[in-house]
Amino acid sequence: MSRCLAIVGVTLLASLSSLCEANDKASRCDALEREDYRHSAYPWQDVTPLEYLTYIRFLTVSSITVFGCKENWVTEADVPALLDLLDSKEPSPNQKSARSSFRDDNMSTVGNEAAWLIQAFRVGCFPPGLNSTRNAPDASELRRWWSERAVHSTTQPSNKSLERTRER
Repeated sequence: MSRCLAIVGVTLLASLSSLCEANDKASRCDALEREDYRHSAYPWQDVTPLEYLTYIRFLTVSSITVFGCKENWVTEADVPALLDLLDSKEPSPNQKSARSSFRDDNMSTVGNEAAWLIQAFRVGCFPPGLNSTRNAPDASELRRWWSERAVHSTTQPSNKSLERTRER
């Protein structure tokens, strides 16, 4: 019996070895989600966050489940246009991570979803939390953060975000 348990334990550890790439910022589940993103049916790599937000506004559902973790998908170049939408009260489906157990059937707003996308830039991963209706930061806090960032930052947007803009 103990030999059987040892074999099962070794097999389990070997199968989890691919998950060991997870660092302090990412859990094992996040590592799996990064892989899942590469096989997603939605063309994340071909659209900007603003185009995505425009797309989901016209969906006739109240909630969207986002599978995977899109690292650095929202870039610095995307933030100004998203900031312009923060006060929008236009209805939009809310978004939730596939890992969330909470389902909100209430509509959100374009402004709230724009805030969640800006938060994704801040943390470096989309979705930035489990639920957009529960985790989106306050619009005034985001504006304050962006102004402080502009004052303290002398860097230009990354070449990657400029390349994506030029390709359009």
